[in-house]
Amino acid sequence: MAATAASLRCYVKESEKARKALEALAVEQSWDDGAQCSKYVAAVRALAAAPPPDLGAISDELAAACDAQRRALRQTLLDRLIGAAEAENIEWRRIGDQPPVLNVGGIRVELDYDKQEARLAYAKEPLARCVLDPCQILEARCDQIARLTLAWPGADELFEAIESAYRARLGREAKPFGERVNLVDLVAELVVEYERRGLCKNATIGRAELAYALDRLAREGGLARHGHRLELGTATGGSTRDKKRVLFLASGLGGGQFYLTLRFAAAVGAEGRS
Repeated sequence: MAATAASLRCYVKESEKARKALEALAVEQSWDDGAQCSKYVAAVRALAAAPPPDLGAISDELAAACDAQRRALRQTLLDRLIGAAEAENIEWRRIGDQPPVLNVGGIRVELDYDKQEARLAYAKEPLARCVLDPCQILEARCDQIARLTLAWPGADELFEAIESAYRARLGREAKPFGERVNLVDLVAELVVEYERRGLCKNATIGRAELAYALDRLAREGGLARHGHRLELGTATGGSTRDKKRVLFLASGLGGGQFYLTLRFAAAVGAEGRS
């Protein structure tokens, strides 16, 4: 790259001399000084004799160097983020490569190098954005974990609140107990139940909080209580296309699955899901 730059610099220098010579020769009076006129002609001949640089090759070389530098900087940022997470004993795993997506201590972190931002989510539910800085990413991750856990009232309280929200939804749809309702429709009902029961007063209740709560409820073995079992219906085929109508659960019910419906049924034997 240094040799290419030097060659291009030399050619530009000769070009500049020739340009000035041609501009001078365009003035009629300059032809009166024979010696000076010869210098001008020599400058033009020097440029004509110099091999022109291969600008196409130079641009390709520059583009390749820029790409290599960009990849190196991106990898450095990724390595710093992983190193910072490990220094704080935060578990991480890589989910995707283009763009890089990591699970950092339960929070999905997508690195957008073009926009110079990190996008944080629980499962696939957006939570926050921050600049591409490892320290700020981990700080934002800590804030979002606190936000999600703030909306966790406990397994018993959550189960009862969801069942009550489910019954309210059945009433709105004139359905009997045991019928399925759309899972995401319970968000609004759950907000009302939290307020009515005085649960997690400073918490935000949304899709991300519901996904986190269901995952945690399943992990803690809380899907069956008081003779009833909470069952989720998976979203398949065309039902997964409209992401607003489905909810992605990350781990508690097996992981990596979209769910469309929820119902309560009489508990028979072990906990399960449909």
